[in-house]
Amino acid sequence: MSGTAGVNPADGPPWCMACIPNVTQLCLSPSPSPGMHPDLYTHLTSRCTVTILIGSNSGQRDTARSNPREHTGLCTSFVMANEARPCPCDIGDKFEHEEQGKVIQIEHIKAYVCKPHSSTDKAVIVVQDIFGWELPNTRFIADLLSAHGYITVCPDLFRGQEPWNPNSDWSVFPEWLKSRPATKVDKEVDVVLKYLREQCHVKKIGVIGFCWGGVVTHHLMLTYPDIKAGVSFYGIMRDAEDHYNLQNPTLFIFGEIDSVIPLDQVNVLKEKLKEHAKFDYEVKVFPKQTHGFVHRKKEEINPEDKPYIEEARKDMIEWLHKYIN
Repeated sequence: MSGTAGVNPADGPPWCMACIPNVTQLCLSPSPSPGMHPDLYTHLTSRCTVTILIGSNSGQRDTARSNPREHTGLCTSFVMANEARPCPCDIGDKFEHEEQGKVIQIEHIKAYVCKPHSSTDKAVIVVQDIFGWELPNTRFIADLLSAHGYITVCPDLFRGQEPWNPNSDWSVFPEWLKSRPATKVDKEVDVVLKYLREQCHVKKIGVIGFCWGGVVTHHLMLTYPDIKAGVSFYGIMRDAEDHYNLQNPTLFIFGEIDSVIPLDQVNVLKEKLKEHAKFDYEVKVFPKQTHGFVHRKKEEINPEDKPYIEEARKDMIEWLHKYIN
């Protein structure tokens, strides 16, 4: 995908387009915004054509390659991603994956289901990101968990609605997302739980989710005490005290230079969980990692990231083994 990300200063904090590695232009300040990791700023300015706002009128722009410090600009801030104002993100490396499971119908939704070779009474719900339940990357994770002894179900929580197309106009993303609220999935989760209990004879259930699905995971760990463990990857709920009273153990995984969820928001999560959480939790930040690193990066073409990708996946498996075995 290529495109230009622009903002109107009068509109307040802009929608951050920095998390799209292949975007050709974006609006950025002449120096790192408060809370922006310096490595992220260097990464952006070295790979993108940066449009600098030079006045109160968003139509007044100047464009430079790699060195916006030469220009006088209006400092823009990065919006904090949450369930109310999330940020578009890049689809990353699309996995070439031979699926081990099958697609079934569970009442009003479709789902990808993968079962281990030996029988088990344990299952994990795998929640999609904005690119949908059919993304090979997400199904790869479902198959990985199945290989570790879990029945995995990746349901279509968009209920047949189209997933986000990375070639679409990002300016319409907020409107697209309104019909897919991450906290309005209980009906679909209920039918998945019913399927697992009645047809698969499951007794212990966990949930993991990525990006949009990370927000879903956070929501479910607040509202479903029967889900015994959760792993939320780069997804977060905020701005309400009842968003921290977890019902069961939850692991939160973030990247250090995630432009969607800056570290100050992660630190607030840590503080609030310390104050409110009654069950085990962990908030883990991986150095020099961006949004989506666990399921949208291929280790073989990102060797510098490979140790972190593998560690995060291992953490996920160990967390689930600890709390739903």
